Amino acid sequence: KLQSEALNLADDYTFTGSLSGQNSPVFMAYANGTAQSIATATFTTWTNYTVVIDTDSMFDTTNHKLTIPTGKGGTYFISVQMNMSTSADFDEFAIRIRTNDNATNFLYSSVRNENFETNHIAAVRDLSAGDNLTLDLYHNRGSAAVTDANNYKSNYSVFRIK
Repeated sequence: KLQSEALNLADDYTFTGSLSGQNSPVFMAYANGTAQSIATATFTTWTNYTVVIDTDSMFDTTNHKLTIPTGKGGTYFISVQMNMSTSADFDEFAIRIRTNDNATNFLYSSVRNENFETNHIAAVRDLSAGDNLTLDLYHNRGSAAVTDANNYKSNYSVFRIK
């Protein structure tokens, strides 16, 4: 409702329409309440998650890959935050997002020398229909470590921005 001089903040402006546009598809997953063991000195694909939103069914929960749908190539925003739940210090805790199963075509972020470490990666990347993304975790603590199982402490989001 518009009044001639301004919006009346006492009125209800509840949105009743639907949203559409180029920011689809959207994907978001977070830790599912069960810690995942990550072996030392090897990349391990993240599998202990709950998918919260997947507008175009991009994510394959069997193979733990996100695939860009037909007709949805474009520029994507990718964000990952991972938390390891251990009091031991790390020499390295890394996040890697492989493109098309290629260990040389990836996004990578690494942190060092902290316990209960949180690592974050955010990037914008051009992706084509059929490209797939796989999220891997790595550490070299010396023995297995576990991810934090607390829902939003570890999360993975991907959405098209154009």
